[in-house]
Amino acid sequence: MQFVPRLSLVILALAALALGAAPPQATAAPGYTIIDLGTLGGERSAATAVNKRGEVVGWADTGEVQGDRPVYHAFLWDQEQGMRDLSSWDRDAEDEMNGVAQDLNDRGEVVGWFGTSSPDFRANRAFLWQSNTGMRPLPQDSSSSTMSANGINNRGVIVGDGVSIAGTPIPVLWRGFREMQQLQHSRGSAQAVNDRGTIAGWDFGNVAQTEVAVTWPPRRIIARGPSSSVATDIDSRGSITGSHGLHGYPFLYRNGQLTALPIPEDRTSGEGLAIWKDTVVGVHWNRPSNGTADRLDERAFIWQRGRMRDLNELLPPDSGWHLTAATDVHGSTIVGRGLHNGVLRAFLLKRQQ
Repeated sequence: MQFVPRLSLVILALAALALGAAPPQATAAPGYTIIDLGTLGGERSAATAVNKRGEVVGWADTGEVQGDRPVYHAFLWDQEQGMRDLSSWDRDAEDEMNGVAQDLNDRGEVVGWFGTSSPDFRANRAFLWQSNTGMRPLPQDSSSSTMSANGINNRGVIVGDGVSIAGTPIPVLWRGFREMQQLQHSRGSAQAVNDRGTIAGWDFGNVAQTEVAVTWPPRRIIARGPSSSVATDIDSRGSITGSHGLHGYPFLYRNGQLTALPIPEDRTSGEGLAIWKDTVVGVHWNRPSNGTADRLDERAFIWQRGRMRDLNELLPPDSGWHLTAATDVHGSTIVGRGLHNGVLRAFLLKRQQ
C-alpha cells in the first residue's frame, strides 16, 4: 500500500472510464431506492460523504475543459435543491480551478481541497465551506506545498494532510480558521475525526516506509504487523475501519480488538471506507497479476451485523448500475460512486423503512 495523493485518485478514476451521459433518475429495488445525483454540467461525478440530514458532498464534472483535462468542482447535494457547485473563485481566471469536497458535518460545513487543473499537485489548498461565507482556504504554513482537508466533526475540528516542500506527507489539524497544527512525531495523513476529538489515519511507522494505522492524540498504533495498514474512518464510539495486510483486507477495530472482515472468493483485496455504529461500507477489488497498485473489478460492499454483502445484490438486474465503492454511511443512507449505464456517477442508496 503506497501513499497516493488524493488528486491522483480522482485522475485515475476519470482515466479508467469511457465517456457517456445519463440523466439523473431514481430506480426502485426491493426495500431500497438508488438515486443518481447528477453532475454540474459534465458527465461524471462521485460522492464522498453524507450527514444525518441526508446532505451529500463529492466532486462532479462541470462540462468545461482546461487543456485536455475535464474540470471538476466540489458539490453539495440535498433532496430539495439537488446538486450545487461550491466553487467561489474567479471563474474567469486563466487557470480553471478543480475542487473535491471530502467530508461534511451535521451543520452542513464542508471541507476538501481546490487547485488548478495543472498536473502539478503542489498547487492544491485545503478549504472550509460554510453557507454564510462560501469556500475559503484554510491556513497553511510556509513548509507545506499542498494541502487537503479530509474530515470535520460537529465541533468544527478539521483534519487532513499535506506534502512538505521536501515531499514528506504530513498529518494536520485545524480548529476553524486558526493556525494549522501538525500532529506530533508523525509523517502521514489524518483521515477522520469524531466528536470526542479522536483522529484516525496513518503514518510511516518504521524505517521501511510502511504505512501504519494510528489514532491521535496521543499517537497510538491500532494495526501492527510487517504489512501496511491505513485507518480511513472513526465513528462516535471510537470504532475504526480501514485496510490492513499485504494484499489489503477491510477491518473493524473496536474495543481494542482488530477484526478482519470477509473478502469474497472472487476478490483479492478490500478496504473499509466508512463506519457508522455497527455498519461498515467500502470496496472489494482484484489485484492485477503484474503487481501494480491498480484496482480491478471494484464492487461496493456493506458489512452489518456480522454479514458481508455486495451492494449490487440490493439492486434489480436491470437498474443500469454497477456500484464500485461505498464511501460513507449514516443510518439507512449509503453514498458512493458507481457506473450508471457505463458512466461514473455519484449515488445515494437508501433503505426504505
